[in-house]
Amino acid sequence: SMMLCINMLEGEECPEKRRELLAMLNRGAARLNRAVGDILAFSALDAGTVLFRNEAVDFRRLLLSAAEEERPAAIEKGLSLEASVPPLPKIRGDRDWLRRAVLNLLGNAVKYTRRGSVKLSAKKAKGYIKVSIIDTGEGIPASFMPHVFEKFAKPAGQSEGSGVGMWLAKRAIEGHGGSVSVDSTRGTGTKVSFSLPVGGKPLPGGIGPSGFQQQISSNIPVIYSNAPDLAWRHIIHNL
Repeated sequence: SMMLCINMLEGEECPEKRRELLAMLNRGAARLNRAVGDILAFSALDAGTVLFRNEAVDFRRLLLSAAEEERPAAIEKGLSLEASVPPLPKIRGDRDWLRRAVLNLLGNAVKYTRRGSVKLSAKKAKGYIKVSIIDTGEGIPASFMPHVFEKFAKPAGQSEGSGVGMWLAKRAIEGHGGSVSVDSTRGTGTKVSFSLPVGGKPLPGGIGPSGFQQQISSNIPVIYSNAPDLAWRHIIHNL
């Protein structure tokens, strides 16, 4: 934990050990920052106050950057993280929301893979950019598969995480005219696939519990608002 790293750092005199502890502390701070960001993102989506920006996005660069951000966590667990991303056309959308979606999906693959590898790949096909994330983790229980994209959903016995990452990713991808699916075999691994239209743009409205809203012009920044108290307590409890 971050507190353990801080306590160890205070009494450590070896420069090499201090560098290792500082690196661990930095990764912990990054995870906490992302968790707080997910709270805000959840709040906005759940309240129906998200308005996606319409900007040119270098999606190849976004994917490779996300892989590099997750690489230290993979190395720490002894995992191989491979990213095979050829040149891709730019897409229209909200860079921040698309990045959050990719990081949630890729981060889950690293988090729930104990040994082996995580592979990120992408290609352009029939007017879409198609992305797959394949891991050699323990897989998702068949009984949980129908609930994998639900808010706060976690398999029985799993306490880690807030249970909103997959929900957030799905909403962000669908809000850009795309789709996402999961295929998993218990004991073998999981494959997450999603696609985004090359010539598309974000749906013109916000996205909330009642679905997509229309009649809102593009190129408007995201607006955040508070989530219900119960949702806040649930997420914060599981940080």
